[in-house]
Amino acid sequence: MLFTIHKRFLSATILCMFTAIPSANAENLLELYQKAIDSDPVYLSSASKAESGQEGIAQAKAKLLPTISASASRQRSNNTSSGVQVFNGIAFPGSETTDITDTDSFQLRLSEEVYHHDSWIALSQAEKRAKQAQMSYDVEKQNLIIRVAASYFNVLAALDSLEFAQAEKESVGKQLEQTKQRFDVGLIAQTDVHEAQAKYDQATASEITSQNQVDDAYEALREITGTTSTNLARLNTTIPLVKPQPDNISDWESVAERSNINLISNQLATEIAREEIKRQFAGHFPTVDFNASYSDSSSTGTSAGLDDNNVSSKIGTGRDFAGTTVSLSVSIPIFSGGSTSSSVRKAQYDYKIASQDLERVHREVTKQTRSAFRTIIANISSIKALTQSQISNQSALEATKAGFDVGTRTMVDVLLSTTNLYNAKRTLARSRYDYVMNVLRLKQAAGILTQDDLIKVNGWLQH
Repeated sequence: MLFTIHKRFLSATILCMFTAIPSANAENLLELYQKAIDSDPVYLSSASKAESGQEGIAQAKAKLLPTISASASRQRSNNTSSGVQVFNGIAFPGSETTDITDTDSFQLRLSEEVYHHDSWIALSQAEKRAKQAQMSYDVEKQNLIIRVAASYFNVLAALDSLEFAQAEKESVGKQLEQTKQRFDVGLIAQTDVHEAQAKYDQATASEITSQNQVDDAYEALREITGTTSTNLARLNTTIPLVKPQPDNISDWESVAERSNINLISNQLATEIAREEIKRQFAGHFPTVDFNASYSDSSSTGTSAGLDDNNVSSKIGTGRDFAGTTVSLSVSIPIFSGGSTSSSVRKAQYDYKIASQDLERVHREVTKQTRSAFRTIIANISSIKALTQSQISNQSALEATKAGFDVGTRTMVDVLLSTTNLYNAKRTLARSRYDYVMNVLRLKQAAGILTQDDLIKVNGWLQH
């Protein structure tokens, strides 16, 4: 008896050491979020897209600024000509001349749009698209918080399921051994042994499945953080169960309509589509352009040759030219085959599409906000009920075991009570993670989710 007590005390001590020591070095939610910021491809891609979007403004402005270009050239031409004299039907060589000319030229050109209505609209669109790109980045920041948290708590839920599966297997194994012993002395029928064996085999299969789910959950987390984690800080069982503040679903809807980033981005998309109608209609307007150029060229040449008497001669020539040209050109579109009118109609249809997309997103945001709010309220009540359910199932199992010992309950009853207890534990653990995630999702739906919210949740972990 003394040996048994000592053995149990030693086992409990080792188990406490095993669970306590890793906690000191366990990675928490905030640490993994920081790793995800540095390595998650989706998040990093959105950051680059935000930078790329800003360049659209510079490109749109460039069309409104002057364009200056310069060109220079040097050219040499070499021409030889000869004449023929005919006397009494006989051809005699005549004079021969060689002309060599070198020409240097330089030109400076300047052009600028004086009035292109579509270019000014394009600039306004570029500015809105740049805002959209930044909003897409902000959306991915919030999505990253949700993705990391969801993956993190999926790992914890999988670990819980594995631990419960192992504990249930151990409990059923003890019951199986007890059943065999009672069968050997003739206290119970062989049917009870088969029932216990079947339940043990089922618990073994559940353990294998749970282990695979743990591995998959860790892989999903690694996909985001880029690192392999094997020891995560666990969630406290006494997390604060607080209703959303303000405790009014309409207030949260109002916040979402003002702050939800996806909703604001789609509002910008509608404005861009409306401006596109104006930009395409500007194809009917005249355009005015200013052009100026300065040209400078010089040429030098020599002409050498022999006359009819074979007397050589050489003449030098030279010429310089400089000039400036300034023009203001007006182009009035008269007919373009109906292309402009077709483009306007297409832009009008695209605007209708953008408007319907905006309405769709507005309804989705409203639904997500209301759903997250109500689910948090339900989670709080559910956790309280499931906590009591776990206590009740524990008491029921103990009572069933006692009944089995005195012969009033069967092994099937004991196995069923054991299953009910561990199902209650799994459901309670999962409901805590669901509550935490819904707190974050409500903030995301309202458009106000930040790293501070993650820091708050991180404080609910065991440190």
